[in-house]
Amino acid sequence: MHTKTLFVTLLIGMGIIPLKAWAQATPHLKSRLEKAPAAVTLHGVKMSLTAELWYDQMPSVGSATKKHLLGVLRLVGEGKRLPAVAIDRAWILHQNRLWQCKVERQSSEPNRAAAEFRLLDTPSVEEIPAGAEVTVVARLRLKNKRSWLLKTPTQTVQNVY
Repeated sequence: MHTKTLFVTLLIGMGIIPLKAWAQATPHLKSRLEKAPAAVTLHGVKMSLTAELWYDQMPSVGSATKKHLLGVLRLVGEGKRLPAVAIDRAWILHQNRLWQCKVERQSSEPNRAAAEFRLLDTPSVEEIPAGAEVTVVARLRLKNKRSWLLKTPTQTVQNVY
């Protein structure tokens, strides 16, 4: 790892540089994400990715704010069970900006034909409004730590009432 990369990683980990701000300032990363394929084949299984993105506009009790984007990624293997694959990071691309998000596995049964993941640390409604067209790119990782990028078709951010 280069010294600069290690230093930036340390500053992000300490919270000195916000992760979202660093990702927005990385044009090389954005270019790589835009070029990600819509499907990859790993261990003989062709996989694709879909996303559902929305803002929860339902009335709430108390002072809970609902300003951040909610999202679920679905990794689908065409006709076969998925290999032992994880999504460890995702990026949301909107216009000339990008946001890096954490990802949490939702489905509890590995090696099915599909797996669901929840997006965490997402942008706010001020950053990406409802109705916006976005693309989500995910980083897939196998147990041997090799990784691949995979992107969704363009998605429209929804409002749920």
